[in-house]
Amino acid sequence: MKILNSLTGKISLGYIAIAVISIAASIISLIILNKNKKIDSEISEFSIPALILNKDLKSLNNETKRLCNSWIYTPSQAEKQSLQKLLKEDFPALSARISEIITTSNDEQNKANFNKTLEILNKMSASSASITTSLATDDDYADDAKVDAALTVYDKTILPLHEENSKIIQSSITKYSDIMKEMQAKKDTSYQLFNWVLILMLIVILATGVISLFVSRRTIIEPINELKEIINKLGTGEITEIAEDRSNDEIGEMRKSIKSMIAGFKSKTDFAIAIGDGNYVLDYEALGDKDNLGNALIEMRSNLKKATEEDKKRSWATEGLAKFVDILRSNNAQTANLSENILTNLVKYLKANQGTMFVVNDENEKDVYLELVACYAYDRKKHVEKRIEIGEGLVGQAYLEKDIIFLTDVPENYVTITSGLGDATPRCVMIIPLKMNEKVYGILEIASFTAFEKYMIEFTEKLGESIASTIAATKINDRTSALLAQTQIQAEEMRAQEEEMRQNMEELQATQEEMGRKENDYIKQIESLKAELQNLKS
Repeated sequence: MKILNSLTGKISLGYIAIAVISIAASIISLIILNKNKKIDSEISEFSIPALILNKDLKSLNNETKRLCNSWIYTPSQAEKQSLQKLLKEDFPALSARISEIITTSNDEQNKANFNKTLEILNKMSASSASITTSLATDDDYADDAKVDAALTVYDKTILPLHEENSKIIQSSITKYSDIMKEMQAKKDTSYQLFNWVLILMLIVILATGVISLFVSRRTIIEPINELKEIINKLGTGEITEIAEDRSNDEIGEMRKSIKSMIAGFKSKTDFAIAIGDGNYVLDYEALGDKDNLGNALIEMRSNLKKATEEDKKRSWATEGLAKFVDILRSNNAQTANLSENILTNLVKYLKANQGTMFVVNDENEKDVYLELVACYAYDRKKHVEKRIEIGEGLVGQAYLEKDIIFLTDVPENYVTITSGLGDATPRCVMIIPLKMNEKVYGILEIASFTAFEKYMIEFTEKLGESIASTIAATKINDRTSALLAQTQIQAEEMRAQEEEMRQNMEELQATQEEMGRKENDYIKQIESLKAELQNLKS
């Protein structure tokens, strides 16, 4: 058969056989289970409730007889209350249950029996009520006529009714017990059949499985084991050859696919080795859109190439920052020298062509402007002045906006670069504010024939923060030096004034001493004259 020439057909045939057997067994089992379910439903919905009701009726019947007897002969209060409760609550409740059973029953004989029982219960209830009414007080018990009347009702009515009802109830109990035993026997027979069906199904399935295993071992398992060995070797990295297979089933197709896969592995291995050697330009074509490994290798090559380029860019930026940090550290004495050194090295590092650097001159708070402090390889036609006002041109605008300006469509004659090729307009211009803490300390303007890449712009912008910090420190140093020089001049002037004051003090002291000496002489002369006058008077 043609279906047996296919691996799928061989396996499907075994599964179909097992499925047919399983479905047949399931149908038989379902029929048995539904039958048992119907029996269970009949037992639970009618037989059991009817049996329980008959037992309750039997108990009520006996209890009515006993309590009525007790009411007449030994009238205790507890017994009286029990009978009253029975008449008021139990009789109505059981009557309702009997009515419900009669409504749901389909057996006319059952209905007749329950109707008869209900009729007897109503008579017993009425007779019992007449006894409780006639012997309601102690005076009633003292009246022999009333007691005799109650005894007559009990003997002539309640006892016969009790006997009649007991026979009917016991007959119903026996009947329903027999019905339940019969139904249980049917269930047991069904479950035994169900078990035999299951056992037969398992035997047939097992036999079918053994036959299928025998057939599949020769046609499926052994060829697959051979392929498994080859795949295991591939799993450990060993690429081996595979023999040709002339079979046309799925295993033959698998063998051809594995052979193709081995060839693909060899090709991918060579490609991966090339990538490992850093050869990112080797041509390789994936087997198709679903060749995940091949596409992953191509993507890995692209990612590694991109990562290498990104790493070069990061290294370039890191080395550049380190280089310029050294320049900033070693040339921060004067703003002019620092600016020239920074600009020259930056234009060369960016492989640009021209550059200018402006620093904010804010010595006069009323006249703040951008001052050209460095210029590299510039034959400028636009920036001929060394002073640019705030907001003037793109440089002044960059100061106001505190943000980078990047031009790729440079206006003609904006900047002219002179080289061996002649005068030409640059391809792009980059204007970067040198700012720190949102304060701009200067402006860098770089022009180039080649377009600046994003990482170059980011590097220059980040470097601008370091330059701004150094310019701020340098300006502080310049102002400090100027203040120190001014302080030294003032100190020299103060020392000269102090020396002059010291000399004046010495001259003043000498003058004071001379005046003191002369004053002493005058005092002596006056005293001498006073003595002479005294002598003359005497």
